[in-house]
Amino acid sequence: MKQLSYFKTARAAARKIRISARVCAFLAGAFFASCAEPVIAPSYRVNFPEPPAVWTETLGPPSWELFWADGRGILRSARYPEGAEPRIGLAQELAVPILARPFWPSVVSGGGRAGGRLQSGLMKSAGAIFPFDADGDSVRLSWEGGVSAEFYLALAKARLARQAGAAGGASSAAKRRPERFNWPGFRALLGSGAVPEDLREDPWLADWEALAAKTVESGWNSSRVKPAERALFAVTIPADGPWFGASPFAPARSWKAGERAELPAREIPELLLSPSGYLKYTKSDYVWHEWGE
Repeated sequence: MKQLSYFKTARAAARKIRISARVCAFLAGAFFASCAEPVIAPSYRVNFPEPPAVWTETLGPPSWELFWADGRGILRSARYPEGAEPRIGLAQELAVPILARPFWPSVVSGGGRAGGRLQSGLMKSAGAIFPFDADGDSVRLSWEGGVSAEFYLALAKARLARQAGAAGGASSAAKRRPERFNWPGFRALLGSGAVPEDLREDPWLADWEALAAKTVESGWNSSRVKPAERALFAVTIPADGPWFGASPFAPARSWKAGERAELPAREIPELLLSPSGYLKYTKSDYVWHEWGE
């Protein structure tokens, strides 16, 4: 797929919406700063996705931390309990991400409250790219959309970092704005035979931050979309399963206490969760946390 087509589609879609202000520079958090002449945005209802059954059966229903750019292009965030359907105003100028990060203020395990909690950002995000995931006055978030929204953020952060560097880097980064990326094409790519099968099954196997940095540096190249390199790390399973990772796409495993398991690992810590607690591990070490500690 050509880089040019990827960065023109969102611009074409945005022309369907009356533009009265330019999207402004990203803040350090990689969303938007306030803009002059804001568009008055309509209100959209947000629908959160259904969590994987093993998450709710093991941890209880999640709450959500929602991030979006409002009608003035200002970053907003709010927390909502399970079952909420909030209404938010959204920036209208160009494609913008909506992120929903699940968290558990109190983990429910084994039929009672275990006293533990999981903070926002530990489990993988749900999300959407507006206006592509809008339907009338609602936006349906999805787990697939969470990959797109987090990649959007990674592109924005990489672009800021490159603009702060050498003049040549700033010039190339200026042309590769995430709001002009071909997000429908990106979503279609991840479900196609053009990417490895294991990545189609779990797109979080890719290193999206590294891919974003490469994209900002030298343009989009779909051949780079592949699982990140991992090394197998052997651990002794500390408790009975089911065991599952932070990705909603990863299958649950039924390891028992005392079994040996080989976990695909990187230097970046990853999670493996169970009804009794969770492992945080890298390719060289791991820590076991029991709920309630």
